[in-house]
Formats: sequence, structure tokens, C-alpha cells
Amino acid sequence: MKTLFCFLLFCGLGAGLLAPIAGRTMWQRAQERGIPKAVARSTAHGLRLAWDWVAGVQPATGKGPARKAAARRVSREGIVAQPPKEKLSPSDKDALDGLIRH
Repeated sequence: MKTLFCFLLFCGLGAGLLAPIAGRTMWQRAQERGIPKAVARSTAHGLRLAWDWVAGVQPATGKGPARKAAARRVSREGIVAQPPKEKLSPSDKDALDGLIRH
């Protein structure tokens, strides 16, 4: 009975979207207002948020090299953030800030 009800519901929705009313279908009217594009953009945004959340969850690891590897930050593309190659002294930082201000 549930299957028949779902089938009739989907057929009714399909007919409602594709049946012309006053010369245009509901699908054409939705496209004129940009609804399918907005729904696709929202879906892509939600999938990106979900992917970032899943990528941010790290499994609990024990001691050893696996824990050290998990401590490094890796982007979605697999790029590992590198440490800075040199350290600036405070006087060098001040001189650089002075150059940037000019």
C-alpha cells in the first residue's frame, strides 16, 4: 500500500511539473526564477561543508608515528603545510613593518 501511495505521489508531482498551465510548465516557471540553480548551489555548499567536517574529524590514535603524522595539517588536495624556512628577529620585523608602511 505504501509503495502504491509513493508511486502515485511521484507521478502526481511529475505531472504537476510538466503539465502546461497557461502555456508554460511549472518547471519552465521555476527556471525563469532561477530556482534550480539556487537549489544546486545550496546543495553544493552543503556537500562542501559536510566534506570539510568529515575531513576535520581525526580518529583517536595511539602513540607512535601515526600520531605525529596526524598532527600535520593536510588540505583536501593533500597539500601539507610547511613550516617557515627562516625566523625574523624583532628588529628585522620592525624594519620590514616600516618599509611596508611607506
